[in-house]
Amino acid sequence: MASITTTMKILEASREADVAVWLWGTHGIGKSETVFATAKKLGIGMIDIRAALTEAGDWLGLPVASRDKDNRAVTEYYMSTFLPQDPNWKGFIFLDELNRARPDVLNCVFQLVLNRKIMNHYTLPAGATIVAAGNPADDDYQVTDVDPALLGRFCHISLTPPREEWMEFAKQTKVRSDIIKFISASHPKALDHKMKEFDIGLVTPNRRSWVKLSAMANVLEKFGTLDECLIDVGAGLIGSTFAVQFDQFRRRNFARIEVEKILPDYPSIREQVLKFVEEGSLPEQREALEQLFDKKLLKDKEVANDLPQYTNLLMFLTDIAQDVSYLAANRITKDYPHIMTRILEGLKTKEEYSVKFYNLIQKLDEVEKGSKKK
Repeated sequence: MASITTTMKILEASREADVAVWLWGTHGIGKSETVFATAKKLGIGMIDIRAALTEAGDWLGLPVASRDKDNRAVTEYYMSTFLPQDPNWKGFIFLDELNRARPDVLNCVFQLVLNRKIMNHYTLPAGATIVAAGNPADDDYQVTDVDPALLGRFCHISLTPPREEWMEFAKQTKVRSDIIKFISASHPKALDHKMKEFDIGLVTPNRRSWVKLSAMANVLEKFGTLDECLIDVGAGLIGSTFAVQFDQFRRRNFARIEVEKILPDYPSIREQVLKFVEEGSLPEQREALEQLFDKKLLKDKEVANDLPQYTNLLMFLTDIAQDVSYLAANRITKDYPHIMTRILEGLKTKEEYSVKFYNLIQKLDEVEKGSKKK
């Protein structure tokens, strides 16, 4: 959920990082104005293309029969004038309403974003940066389903300017003071009747997106805006969950819970885990728990039969924050019967951590029963 100020900084960095950006937001939110303002600030050009009004032929060019220097028959293409022909041109190629464009147009755009070319007869100038814009899909907008492969070529930014930012903009652009006062005093719907955000859950990490994030982070760090922009850029390239985790990982000087030590030697990292708990650092705890389950270590029945490993596991699961412990209790109850059996056996002999973890399971049951009654 980026502001206009943050988005302008991201667009500026995207030029040097060579990363295409896709701005998402409802109509009238300020997508095109933000791109135009950034171009003006940087002193570069901007070509505004309404992608939904174009056809594949507009991008491919008009084929014309011709002959090469050896008098062989060849096909030349007369390109549309909306694409820059000057190899020294610098600026933003703004593809507005891209997700309303026809599928054949999206195929042309795919190659332009991927290779900066259209077939072999047009090459985008080195100083050109592609920026797309689109309206989030819902009942209010007729949009085209965009191939995940094309979506994966962009850094997605959900443009959601805060109310205060628009107020400042209104003052600077001399919007009538009585209008500003009315909007300031009235219900939020007076400014944005329906603000629909892009589903950032559509963005998932892949190897290419991490490379793009690295390029963007390098430029943002050089500009001194990395801390301000990293969450928005990260969410647009690798998804919000990993963006938050990566940001916190950086801010904590790359500290993490060493999952590989939990089962064999938890006491050696217990102090570190308790520090994460004390500081309320839930993402690191959740990440450690997910890795513990993802590595399938708990599927091995040896964990339940080996007393030191079993004790280390339950010690960790009862040390972490209660909300995260509940997640673990739920998973073990449903997916790990051999560990559950071992907990019940330990309950009979009153083993300390078996009792503690069983009490967690009981609390989880009480919460679930209470929610069902409501």
